[in-house]
Order: sequence, then structure tokens, then C-alpha cells
Amino acid sequence: MNKNLLERITKVLKEIDITSVLEFEETYDEQFKALKELYRDSPSKNKFCVLVTLNALISYQLSGTGEQYWREFADYFKRKNINSAVSALIKFLKESRYNRRLHKAKEQRLRKLRKIEKIITNNEKEYYSNPKKLLELLSKVLGSPKTSKTLVFTVKMFNYACRIKYREIVILPNDIDIPVDLRIRKITMKLNKNADPIKLWRAVSALTGIPPLHLDSLLWITMRLIKEKKKPREVKYSKLYELLREIA
Repeated sequence: MNKNLLERITKVLKEIDITSVLEFEETYDEQFKALKELYRDSPSKNKFCVLVTLNALISYQLSGTGEQYWREFADYFKRKNINSAVSALIKFLKESRYNRRLHKAKEQRLRKLRKIEKIITNNEKEYYSNPKKLLELLSKVLGSPKTSKTLVFTVKMFNYACRIKYREIVILPNDIDIPVDLRIRKITMKLNKNADPIKLWRAVSALTGIPPLHLDSLLWITMRLIKEKKKPREVKYSKLYELLREIA
């Protein structure tokens, strides 16, 4: 267990307030930027949030990075009129370069979600202000646990979409867990190979005051910046960059 490094990372995270985390997301998350461009250029703005939500629910086992996939998604749907988000995404799957695997299972998932497309569309603001309610709905419809990587990631992307659409800030709650993908699992293993990633980052969240889904942004994006050798200009983010570079 690399206890010293975990303590150093936690100390640096304590120096980053939630307003700074939101700024970091909007400045450095390529997925956020792609969604912002999509909303700007979409003629079907009433379908924007539900389209993002349903796409997040099929964005697993990708053939490229998350950044590549969400850029492809945004570019594909710019200037497209959408009547049914489900039907539009099924068509998109057939043409996607970065979402090539498990098409049959993903199409089945989308068809199952058809019954809640209208519910999400008609209750966007309610779900935005109460993300746990959206998580409960998705968990019930899909029969997946509320800690499911894809489900909690979907809540995060829905939050992004609503933040862009409504220009209002809703901080994600402390009791929705971090999505444990390869990047997060790698960091966790390097810090403590025997740790449960969800439990470890819950503990860090409690110590730093940063909700797990926002911690995800700091960790996940910084790991990408390290790979690309793009050190953030701001000192508070560059400190985290230097620490995570020790285990990248």
C-alpha cells in the first residue's frame, strides 16, 4: 500500500474547492466540451439531455477512448433533427467507429429504455436537482445496482447536459459512487492493490469534501493529461498532475 502517496493526493485534493472542480471539468474535460458544442448546434434542444443520457447508458466496451467516442457522438448529432432519441441512437450505433462491440445487447438496452425516454424528457429539471432519483429510475428499469459503473457515469453525463442546457449548477451528491473504469482502477491499484475502489474513493471524498463523481473528473481527466503531456497551468491542478504522474 502506497499510504504516503494516498495521503499526499488527499492533501492536494483538500486544496481544491468544488467551484474549482467545476471549472476544471469545463476547461479540461473533452466530453464536456463536445456536449457544449452539440447543444449549441442542435436543432432538437428538447431532446439534448435525454439523448446524452441514453448514449451514456450504451457507452461501454468502446473501441476507442471516451473522449474519442463522445466527440464522434457530438459531431454525428450536430444539426440533426431528432424525434426519438432511442431510434436515433440505434441508427448511430450502426455507423459508429468507436462503439462497435456488443451491438445486439446495446440495441436491446435502448429498446428497453424507450418507455422512459418521455419520462426523462418531461422531468429533466426534477432529475437534475435530484440525481439520486434518476439513478433509482435507471437502476429499476435496467435491473442494475446503483453502484454500476455505467449507471453512475450516466448520472454524471446527465448532470453535464443539464448544466449546459440550463446554465445552472447542481453539485452531484456525496452518496453516488465513482464509476470504476480502467483509469480509476489503475490509480486505486497503485495506491492500494487490495482496496475496493468504491470504498477507497468514498473515504477520500469524505476527507476532501469533493463528491465521488466530481473526484472522478479530477482523477480521470488528469490521467489523460499526463498521457498527453499537457500539464495544467493552474498550480492547484498541476500539483495533482505531478502526484498522479508518479503512478501513471
